[in-house]
Amino acid sequence: MTTAEIVYEKLKSAPPALAREVLDFLEFLEARRVASAPREPRSFDDFFGALKESKLFEGDPVDIQRKLRDEWA
Repeated sequence: MTTAEIVYEKLKSAPPALAREVLDFLEFLEARRVASAPREPRSFDDFFGALKESKLFEGDPVDIQRKLRDEWA
């Protein structure tokens, strides 16, 4: 008997609340597996210009550098 068949047999006689809890747990495991799947590597070109319209970098570049430096001083 396979694992899936054993689980099915046990769930057939389980109370509905327990069956729902098992289903929730299986869905959690499935979501975790999908979330941890390896991603395709991205190249630098994918990020080039991504902050072009950012409000963080508006204004004089020297002033921006000074503000950033002063945050860490």
